[in-house]
Amino acid sequence: MKRSKKAKMAAWSAAQLQAATHAAVKPARRDAGIVISFTLVLFILKVLIGNSALLTALLFTCIPLFILWIFLHKDGVEPLGNHLHSISTVLMMPFLVCITLAFTGGASHILDWRQVMAVAILITVVLLLLFIFAMIRAGGISTLLLIAMIPISYFATYNVVLQENRLLDKSEEKQYEVTILDKWIDRKGKIKSYYFKLAPWGDQTEAITVTAGGLYSVKEVNDKVHVYHHEGAFHMPWFRIEK
Repeated sequence: MKRSKKAKMAAWSAAQLQAATHAAVKPARRDAGIVISFTLVLFILKVLIGNSALLTALLFTCIPLFILWIFLHKDGVEPLGNHLHSISTVLMMPFLVCITLAFTGGASHILDWRQVMAVAILITVVLLLLFIFAMIRAGGISTLLLIAMIPISYFATYNVVLQENRLLDKSEEKQYEVTILDKWIDRKGKIKSYYFKLAPWGDQTEAITVTAGGLYSVKEVNDKVHVYHHEGAFHMPWFRIEK
């Protein structure tokens, strides 16, 4: 009888645990679907429309939304796995955000990349601290996921700062005719990168190295290019180059 009661109690406890797990997993799966759908819609719109400050900002919010999802569903989130509500599955959304922001930035150049890098590092640290806190609440830190979040957060942040600085910029455009001092090709394996060294313009005192893109094949050393200079919404000067 005692064994029978113990068996019944064990079965009842297992059933209760299964019911509790199912109850926790259901909203986690639902909200994971919302986060994934929201990210995919913004991804499509960003690719189609491109230069939109609002879309860029909304797309970036998918990263803190991913962290919030972990925080809210600590009992229904699976650390790893192939389920819709597993962290590794939803982590693909911040990765998609990072890639999208990197390849929809437009053909512009920043005058001092260290300014953007400083802001990106600060925001990345905040995101990582929130991610660590959410992971601890969800049952523990996954070193693999934390390592994955570092470059994802940094490059997404770097590109969103870069784009918003340009898209929100209301400063007056200044045009300069600038001389190409040098040009070269940098080869890394099968990948080729094309560069110009440009003479200083405006308040600049030093020559500036920029990626040449399609202008490399049509411009030679001592030729002129047109530089369109802007002060930037966040006071991070940027420019674009044309023939």
